[in-house]
Amino acid sequence: VREHAYVRADAIFRICTQLPGPRFRRLALLRGLPEWVTELGYRLFARNRRLLARSMAVCPTPSSAQRQRLLP
Repeated sequence: VREHAYVRADAIFRICTQLPGPRFRRLALLRGLPEWVTELGYRLFARNRRLLARSMAVCPTPSSAQRQRLLP
C-alpha cells in the first residue's frame, strides 16, 4: 500500500475534491494557482481561523423549553 501525506493548501485541495457539492470542487480549481499564492492564502486563513469561527453561530445555547426536553 502506497501512502502519501498531504499538507497545508495541498491537503485542503485534496479534501475539496472528495467533498460533495459543486462549491467544494470549484474551490479545488484554485490548485492551478502558483504554489506561493495558495500557501499564502492557507497561512492567512490558518492564522485567522479562530476569528472566523467566532463569528459563526456553530452551537447555539438551547432555550429553557428545549433544555427540558434534553436528557440530563
